Amino acid sequence: MLFLKLFNEGNLPKMIELIDADITTVLGPGRGTVTGKTAWAREIQGFLDLKLPLNLRIRSIQQSGNIAQVVSDWTIEGNTAAGKPIREQGTGIDVLRRDSLGNWRYIIDNPFGVKFHK
Repeated sequence: MLFLKLFNEGNLPKMIELIDADITTVLGPGRGTVTGKTAWAREIQGFLDLKLPLNLRIRSIQQSGNIAQVVSDWTIEGNTAAGKPIREQGTGIDVLRRDSLGNWRYIIDNPFGVKFHK
């Protein structure tokens, strides 16, 4: 999966190419949402700053025409630069749309999908 590869390389500029300009990002339980690539990049940068690998397991992909929903379990685990143990995890629910060139773009990024209902 290209997103996983780019994340683990820390390649934010290439990751941004996978994102729709009007992406909605769900910030996490009780934190609301933000819209647009800049806001998405700001959120993902916090994960990239940990400099820890993302592990991802796709649960399901459902597609209807040019729209797809991806459900995945993910973890980021290890020690921070200061040596503090950290474990972030979630079951993400993402929605992608195929553009006119045939490329899939994230339109909803909900990394804590099943935990966010407020």
